Amino acid sequence: MIQVHLTNPPSESQFWRWHSAGPGMLSTIEAIYTAAVEVATFHQGFECEQSEHELLLSLLWIFGLIRVATANTARKNGKPLPFSDTDKRERQARLSYIGTEKHKQDKEKGRILKLETAKRKQEIL
Repeated sequence: MIQVHLTNPPSESQFWRWHSAGPGMLSTIEAIYTAAVEVATFHQGFECEQSEHELLLSLLWIFGLIRVATANTARKNGKPLPFSDTDKRERQARLSYIGTEKHKQDKEKGRILKLETAKRKQEIL
């Protein structure tokens, strides 16, 4: 499943990957947790009790361990926390290449490859 629609997603992800898809986009584990809260709320017809939230939070245990380890490594290396807004924006700017010369070159390579593939198919037929 590529994507799901959540009724009340958090406005921002606590995960460290950047994206340009806008608010409400989450990592898979965050979406699973949020969906579990929504399902529990729907079945009960009201907000989840605190104890139920605590049970659902156990889904995030490994995510939490990875987040802490990542934060510790960043601090140790004198780098910004990878899940901070600042680092996400910097990484996005550094890795985004749409409209750059490399993007143009990659598109041209793809166009040439597509033509060559079509030509080979015609030769086979």
